[in-house]
Parts: sequence; structure tokens; C-alpha cells
Amino acid sequence: MTQQELTTKIEELEELVESGSDYIEAEHQAREMLETPEIIANSNIHCRTLLALSSSLWRRGMNENALPCAEQALSIATQEQNKYLEAKSLYKIGVTYNNLSDYHISMDYIKRALLLYQELNDQEWIAGCFGFLGILNNNLCDYSHALEYYYKANEIYEGIYNKKGIAMNYCNIGIVYLSPLRKVG
Repeated sequence: MTQQELTTKIEELEELVESGSDYIEAEHQAREMLETPEIIANSNIHCRTLLALSSSLWRRGMNENALPCAEQALSIATQEQNKYLEAKSLYKIGVTYNNLSDYHISMDYIKRALLLYQELNDQEWIAGCFGFLGILNNNLCDYSHALEYYYKANEIYEGIYNKKGIAMNYCNIGIVYLSPLRKVG
């Protein structure tokens, strides 16, 4: 396979996962790709394939199966010093640990992803990390910190005109105030 064919194949897989139209097919394609020597030899495509598989499994609630894929992707991205895929892998691991209700471990991974996204100056993902840290603090009943993170995320989302991000964070802020155990300062 040529580099262009590999790139097209991974982009199609990522699109299939993002669309949510057929996770079983996405997982089948990802597993086939992971058996292809050209994909294994290309660390970028290999890492992205593992992340796509992890995302599909995660979206189907199969967090225990998603986690090793994301961890393997992190290992490859770190070894290759690909900070973008490293940050993406850290974020995916953090989200997965959140779904496993292990909020402190999740927070560690999200903070590590945040540091890399800040180094890369990726405002969209910086805001996303702040928003997710808000979710984690809300899960831990630390409402004042949850609000701080949501407001940090919204400040960035407003600066980049991301209306969807702004709306999601305002919804999350509302959830903080509706929490029955809240102690918002």
C-alpha cells in the first residue's frame, strides 16, 4: 500500500467511528488493519488505528477493551515523539477511566493531555481538556473547581467562536447548580 492509500484507509476508518453508523464494522476494519504489515510499520497510521478502535469500543461501553488499545497507542506516540497523538491518547485514556468511575486517574491523564495541548497551542483541545476537568471535578463533588474549569473552557471557546463548546459548558454549569449535594461557593 502507498502512503496515500494508508492515509485514505485510516481517514475512512476515523470517519466511520465518528459517524457512529456501524461500530461493529469499524472494529472489524480496525482489527484487519492492525494485521496489515504496512500499517504496523507506519507508526502514525498504527497509532491512529488503535485510537479509532479504542474510540469505537469506548462508544459501545466496552471500556475495559478500549483501554489497552489507547494505552498501546500512547506507547507508540511517546516512542515516536508525536506530541499530538500522545495528547490524543492521554485524553482517550482519561475519558475511558472516567467511564470506569476512576476519576482521580482520569484527571491525571487529562491534565497530562492538557499540558501537551498547551505546548502545541491547540486551543480547541485545551478548552476540551478544561471542560472535561470540569466534568471530573463535578463527578468528585468539587463544584467550585468544576465551575472554574468550565469557565476557563468557555473563555477559550468564546475566543475561537466555538458555539457548540460554549453551549455544552453552559449545560454542564447548569448541572453543577442542579446537583443535589452541591456546595457552590
